[in-house]
Formats: sequence, structure tokens, C-alpha cells
Amino acid sequence: MIVQAGSTQTLVLPAETITTAQDCSTAGATPGGTLISDIRTSYDTNGFAYDGDGQQSPALPKIGDATLVQQASTASGATATAFVDETATR
Repeated sequence: MIVQAGSTQTLVLPAETITTAQDCSTAGATPGGTLISDIRTSYDTNGFAYDGDGQQSPALPKIGDATLVQQASTASGATATAFVDETATR
């Protein structure tokens, strides 16, 4: 999806999908319970980044080609502690 903000266009893509076993009766709930899956996607050969991860000026996707997909391989509660590469292109 491309979002127009004034004169700047921004490409908005999903960076991470986290699925947990928890009661999610409130929108925007913090992940809790047990991690079921955590999938991260990197775009345009850039490193993994998402809004709010603390990186200063991460490289943003310009084309939107998913070039690396990673799946959580181990977890502690609802937090992934290691990832394995599932798909890599380029």
C-alpha cells in the first residue's frame, strides 16, 4: 500500500506477524501467553526493521520486494529468541 503524506509517498508493508495464545479482547494488546508463530519479512535486500524498533533511520523499502522471510525457531513465552531463514531471494 502506498500512503500519500503531503508531497511524500510512503510504501507501507507488513514487517512482522506475531501469533500468540492469549486473550485478545482489546485491540492493540501487547503480545503475551505462548508464542505460536512469529514471521519477519525484510524488503528490497534491506535488514529487518519496523516502526518503533529503536533503529535510527533504517533503510525503508522502495520497491516492496520481499527478499528475506524468517520464522521464529525458539521462544521464551511470547517472545521469539531465534529465527531461521525460510525464504531468501536476490
